Amino acid sequence: MFCKRNRSLKFVKADKSNKVVVMDGNDYSNKMLHILRDTSVYKKVARSLVPSQIDKNNSIVKKWLAEGHINDGMCKHLMVSGGSVAKIYGFVKLHKAELPLRPIVSTIGTPYQKLSRFLSSILSNIVGKGDSHIRNSFEFFDFINGVKVPDGYDLISLDVVSMYTNISVDFALQCVELKWEEVEMFCPLPKEQFFSTLKVCLTNTICQYNDAFYQQISGLAMGGSLSAVMANISMERIESTALSLSPIEIRMYKRNPALHFRKQLIEAPGCGYRVDRRGGVADCEDDGMMPVVSPVCGGTHSCADATSQNGPLDKVRI
Repeated sequence: MFCKRNRSLKFVKADKSNKVVVMDGNDYSNKMLHILRDTSVYKKVARSLVPSQIDKNNSIVKKWLAEGHINDGMCKHLMVSGGSVAKIYGFVKLHKAELPLRPIVSTIGTPYQKLSRFLSSILSNIVGKGDSHIRNSFEFFDFINGVKVPDGYDLISLDVVSMYTNISVDFALQCVELKWEEVEMFCPLPKEQFFSTLKVCLTNTICQYNDAFYQQISGLAMGGSLSAVMANISMERIESTALSLSPIEIRMYKRNPALHFRKQLIEAPGCGYRVDRRGGVADCEDDGMMPVVSPVCGGTHSCADATSQNGPLDKVRI
């Protein structure tokens, strides 16, 4: 009865919690349109391209079968006869001022959903192998319980700003390619076909909001299983490079949530970065870049400046 009398209200899931937020429908719509009008991330398109995506999906699968990379059963599973366009919606960030929305793209029922899950199942075998990986909050609690910060060290927390939309597809593919020897052990496909299909699934990111269609032109779309595993692989690459370049000792580093100990060094003259310390916890200044570990800069370092023996990681705005 309440809902029928208040049709202007919208019930929205809160980000990072099980709470439900009651919002004014116009306020929700305005916040979603504000996100979609960011021309550096989205562009408006005339139609959904679902029919052509179905044809492309089935063409890829038939080629795999003809070349003996998959069997008949897998071919039937991956083939699609219909599909719908992805839908974009928002979760409310209750922990942020003015309650912004986190854009989520639902790929359920889309033409590339099965292909994406197939590729994700392959890549998931190489994720979370490092010492920094934490599966969930329960594992983190078991790990941190009883840990004491050594004298002369600080416990600080780092936050990645808009991780998905700011990891470029090209950079994510580069990170996977560097791990190809590991991927190959679980992959029935030749390298060229695996990467070409990865790119198809990651770049065909057209979604619908109300009656309009939008294509994501920058970064990974948050919501799909493939984007999640690609983001994890990318973060592992960034972290390992940043940690290896650190000029001071880092005793411990954990991600999800991100945590590490580092020696007390909060400011470096002329480094251009700042860490604000509140109650012993250091929060990275939101300068629009991805914060990763670099104690010489007081706890943060732009991935645009991170380099390795293989050259620059990627000059990606985060």
